[in-house]
Amino acid sequence: MKKYLVVLLAIFIVFGCNQSKKKTKTIAVSTFVDHVVLNTIRDSFLKEMAELGYNEDNGYEIIVKSANGQPSEAVSVAEDLLNMNPIVLVSISTPATKPVFDKNDGKIPLVYSFVSFPESIGITTESKNVTGLSDGVDFNANFDLMKKLVPEIEKIGMVYSDEPNAIISKDRMLGICKENNIEFVAQAISKEDEVKQAAQSIADRGVDLFFVGADGVMVNQINAMIEVCNAYNIPLFTTDEGSIESGGFAAMSVNYDKFGKATADLTAKVIKAGNANSFEQQNYFGDEIVINLITAKKIGVPVHDSIISKAYKIIK
Repeated sequence: MKKYLVVLLAIFIVFGCNQSKKKTKTIAVSTFVDHVVLNTIRDSFLKEMAELGYNEDNGYEIIVKSANGQPSEAVSVAEDLLNMNPIVLVSISTPATKPVFDKNDGKIPLVYSFVSFPESIGITTESKNVTGLSDGVDFNANFDLMKKLVPEIEKIGMVYSDEPNAIISKDRMLGICKENNIEFVAQAISKEDEVKQAAQSIADRGVDLFFVGADGVMVNQINAMIEVCNAYNIPLFTTDEGSIESGGFAAMSVNYDKFGKATADLTAKVIKAGNANSFEQQNYFGDEIVINLITAKKIGVPVHDSIISKAYKIIK
């Protein structure tokens, strides 16, 4: 009898040890700052991942870390997530993606999201074990929206940071202005606290509108731009709905709830495949009109019913 009990105890111990050694599979997510757009993508991503079965009950743990808007902290976040040896890395935004991509060096499958121009941070079609979704900006479509809402454009103003995406946005808008004989008044900034002064300097030159492109720094400081635009009664156009919800005038935007869901769907496919090499990087162009009628009334810019009827989101 004693011998029988000893055997049972041994089996129990071995089984218990094996169970305790069973590892939870980690899905590591890096984001950059607390902002309505990034938060929408993150929350939609997490919701869809849960619905797809990537939860604790099925042995998965999703860990999200934010850099709190600090580039140096984004590097630390990347290092922390890599040290967890996750089954997949997910990065939301360009400043969150770059350090993850650089430090990962293709070792762990990487899915990026909300990166407008991945090539600007070294991600190409030749990059190993990486795929993702770009919130592509259709600059011509943005300009068409500007022309519909502000028909007599003579000057377009733009404050932009030194982010690669921001410089590309500036160059694209400069090209469109040259093609259409419109004066382009732009000013670069190197620090976030320079936004308001730069915007005021441009506003004093009598621009007809401001444009904010794919620029994480400017999106993070959008309230400073909105304050200046409202004070000068200048419409502010952006490429994201979050900035319009905050008080901007109009945008040709991506639907970021759908964008987060699409990011989760792609991540699930990468997890099942065990690598990201089989999946093409995707462009998800913004084609949804977002208009803030409260701002329109405040700055005295009329919005025709024909445009309102086509809008995906109206703030009123």
